[in-house]
Amino acid sequence: RGLAVVVVGYPATSLINSRARFCVSASHTIEELERALIHIKAAAQEVGVLYDRYRPNLGDDVAATRRYAELVGAKMESIPLTEWKPEPLLASCHACDGTPPQLAFTHALDDAANAEAACSALELRTTDFLKLAAAAEPRVAAEAALNKYGCGTCGPRGFYGTLDVHLELENKLADFLGTEQAIVYSFGIATISSVVPAFVRKGDVLFVDTGLHFCGAVGTRLSRGSVHHFAHNDMRALERALDVQNRAEKDVPAQKRKRRFVLVEGLYANSGDLCPLPALLRLRDAYGFYIILDDTFGFGSLGPTGRGTPEHFGVAPRDVDVLVGSLEHALGSVGGFCAG
Repeated sequence: RGLAVVVVGYPATSLINSRARFCVSASHTIEELERALIHIKAAAQEVGVLYDRYRPNLGDDVAATRRYAELVGAKMESIPLTEWKPEPLLASCHACDGTPPQLAFTHALDDAANAEAACSALELRTTDFLKLAAAAEPRVAAEAALNKYGCGTCGPRGFYGTLDVHLELENKLADFLGTEQAIVYSFGIATISSVVPAFVRKGDVLFVDTGLHFCGAVGTRLSRGSVHHFAHNDMRALERALDVQNRAEKDVPAQKRKRRFVLVEGLYANSGDLCPLPALLRLRDAYGFYIILDDTFGFGSLGPTGRGTPEHFGVAPRDVDVLVGSLEHALGSVGGFCAG
């Protein structure tokens, strides 16, 4: 139905009393919210959780009670009946050889297990650049963490609190990058979209590269600043935009001028291009702005020691004002971070 849903179940709830959360943000329009309510109602009727508190034992209340009884009484291996039919994830493939899906999945697992034999091949199916997700040591560490800390249905620190390992990881990231501090986020894809609106406030000016990945684009939508786009990796276009901003504020006292931010990626997800970071730093020194560098794919994969795009260009990570990275690609884990 096109809705993103967080399902909270056992052990956070009792086994048959799981619930769903829908995250509403300032970027949602009234039309989107109204459409979501229609789909939520339809889905709630399907699973028997739509109750009418003002008319007990009538209409939706009766249907919900009956549906609840069906689901609770069903066998664990049974498939609940539903009127909703999901769209296929992929269009039908006329070139398929007719292999049953489960057998095709088994073949894919075998291919992955034998990938080491094809050492001359370039792996393009994953972003596990260092193969840490398949390595033994991280799996042992993950199992030990589960045994010590347990597992929940979601991981935001706002729900479950800050643990000692969160603080330890932040300190190690800051030490590794040579920055003053670092903060860890629970979900890599949401890191940059959370960082941008945290820094760019109403009255600020944000210059954005047009080659940005959709996660960064979401962050620009959520920010309260004035957004200006410049052509992908075109430092001359950025300089012209900065020059226009300078002329617009030439008579404004320095302390009252708008704060300026430039949002770029280190290793661009959409194109594989590298940001011309040295040229960007020279522009920062000349015009005065803060650099927000999304190094989601560069961190761990670029530079002699994996410190990302800055190290690749011989720049200390601490020289980037706001450095964002992910733990979900080269490091084969989950989450993201912001350092500076």
